[in-house]
Amino acid sequence: MIKKLLAGAIMVLAGCTPEFNNTFQAAHTGADLRTRLVTNASLESDGFRAGYQGVNEVNNFDSDTYGGKQVGYAGTDDLAPAVIMKANSREVKSLKGGIRNTSLAELIGCGGPIDLTANDESVELAIDLGIPVTEKFILGFYQELEMDYDGKASAYTEIQPMYKITDNFKVFMRAEAKDFDFRKATYMVGGMFDF
Repeated sequence: MIKKLLAGAIMVLAGCTPEFNNTFQAAHTGADLRTRLVTNASLESDGFRAGYQGVNEVNNFDSDTYGGKQVGYAGTDDLAPAVIMKANSREVKSLKGGIRNTSLAELIGCGGPIDLTANDESVELAIDLGIPVTEKFILGFYQELEMDYDGKASAYTEIQPMYKITDNFKVFMRAEAKDFDFRKATYMVGGMFDF
């Protein structure tokens, strides 16, 4: 029985197209060195995709400042059930289930996922877009909107213009703001390396 299951799994995987990439970002905020590792891994076959996306970062290489978001999904580009976990160095902050869509961004000439998730405390919409402006200039935009069931809303925004130096290296600036307050935002400049 185990041999048949293993043989079946190998046959399924043999028909899949694997994709794996990492992006390492390092940026200076004026006070801290922020490092971020973005990992994407997926298997695709006949319009079906199963994958993982992780965004993990620390300040000044100090593990006590860790923050991360992990996404697991399986389905089509139009609709994939997804599980999203956010954590810091002390605890899992939230675990939500919902859907991921990547085809909506393509309709407006962009790339990136749109996630709609919920748990017993809140509902969250996350939009992650890469907007090509020219062949070398890309505008990154990330927006989280969260509302708890008591009506309290919060927002987190990243705006990140990027300029491609080589196929694997870009320089960028980034603004990170909570609740749309860019007067108290964190601003940074840095570079990213795709591998």
